Amino acid sequence: MSYVHWRLYLVGMLSFLLAHPVCAQYEFNAWRFGSNAGLLFPATPASGPPQPDGSSFFAIEGCASIADSAGNLLLYTNAEQVYSRSGVQLSGGQLGSGGSNAVQGAILLKHPGPAHQYLLFKVDEAQNLFVGGLRYTSIEMASNGLAGRLVFPLPHLLTPAGYLVTEAMTAIRHANGADYWVIVHGYLNREFLSYHITEAGPEPVPVRSVVGSYHGFTNPGCPMRGSPDGHQLAIGLPGGA
Repeated sequence: MSYVHWRLYLVGMLSFLLAHPVCAQYEFNAWRFGSNAGLLFPATPASGPPQPDGSSFFAIEGCASIADSAGNLLLYTNAEQVYSRSGVQLSGGQLGSGGSNAVQGAILLKHPGPAHQYLLFKVDEAQNLFVGGLRYTSIEMASNGLAGRLVFPLPHLLTPAGYLVTEAMTAIRHANGADYWVIVHGYLNREFLSYHITEAGPEPVPVRSVVGSYHGFTNPGCPMRGSPDGHQLAIGLPGGA
């Protein structure tokens, strides 16, 4: 397998693994990633190995997918377009450029508030000098899960204007069992920004934590993942973690 194919496969795995701890049930059992690639995981390991579930989807790096509580695919994205399970691009707007080349360019989460709504978060990539920051949009799905639309046409900016974040992003379930934390890392600093996602949507003011390594030109795309209990956060760095 070539380096490119290995990287596409690995990024698809990261997109699933970074999000898996934040939800129970089967919301992350259906993957879309890479070049026409997909996997469908059974409800239990005893049901057998994951099955290939390809599509016309193409994602270089930043990709995410989400299923319903029974494991049926609902949405997937390459951080620039969003598609329903049938492969039709959602109406209502565009995500804009940037993010498809970010190692953790997109996350999809079930909205803690309105039923049939989902939240998509995206970060920009090094090729764009990270100018897009952390942005989000809300997605409203039909009750049958077959169609949907973006609630607002362009993703809203969450990070302060001019504040650059790296390609690292993850989501962790809040201790209350309903909300989430979406976490990113600043560029050219040692700062983590943690955004509380409630039933009203993302809170605009993050919790700032200055700790760990400096993230600059040599490590702008280091993936992050939280522990299943939400108590720890790991981030990969060149030569270690």
